[in-house]
Amino acid sequence: MGAFRMRPKVQAVLAPAVVAVLVIAVWQLKVVHHLFDLKEFAVPLPFDVAEAMWTNRDTLLQRAKESLVPGVLGFALGEAIGLAIAGAIMALPGRTARQVTVMGAAVQSLPAIALVALVALWVDSATVLKITVVAIMVAPSMLIYMYRGFTSAKSEALELMSSYNASGLQVLRGLRLPSAVPHLFTQVKYATVIMLVAVILSEIMRTGDGFGFEIEHALGRFDTAEAWAAVFALALVGVLVYALASVVERVFFPWAARHKP
Repeated sequence: MGAFRMRPKVQAVLAPAVVAVLVIAVWQLKVVHHLFDLKEFAVPLPFDVAEAMWTNRDTLLQRAKESLVPGVLGFALGEAIGLAIAGAIMALPGRTARQVTVMGAAVQSLPAIALVALVALWVDSATVLKITVVAIMVAPSMLIYMYRGFTSAKSEALELMSSYNASGLQVLRGLRLPSAVPHLFTQVKYATVIMLVAVILSEIMRTGDGFGFEIEHALGRFDTAEAWAAVFALALVGVLVYALASVVERVFFPWAARHKP
């Protein structure tokens, strides 16, 4: 019986691994190159990329630090701002609160490239630029997801809290926040991608460091293997952050993992 219970979990791990191995094998055997007439110069083979990653491991680790430190700081700042606004608008009438979320969606729809260019007009520091851009891009999604989470609390539970004369803060802390936890983790996983995109664009357009600079610099030297190595390292960072969020959710909030929005 225990073996049958484990089977879906094993499949969930094995299926992506098998697909990844097949993709790498097809890529290494140059099947895709022959089908689409691709040159190894433009799309290097996986073994060449792996060799470049190992050869430039110290540089990639330094670039990861340059990208992740401001990225995580901006991520935390944006999440805090979005959460604070979502909590604050719960005190507003429903229609007004929804209009605020619409404004958040409008901010989120701003082209990232244009946003980086605008922020760069006022910010000189490379680190502050990345933190600011990430925060601006992350905060609206946090606002929208958390507002949906807060308003997803069951009406029966809200009526029960009201019958006990619970204050707005007590309702928020005791009912709305737990209801919003599944939405929170969904948003965190989604915002991870936004964070990485914002950081890379900032580095390519302005700051001259991090993974974005490494990719641009390698392509400028026609070293596509090194550029792909930086891309793979960046993808690995994204996968690790996503996996970390999933582990935290399943370990500390198992009930939230079963109630995805």
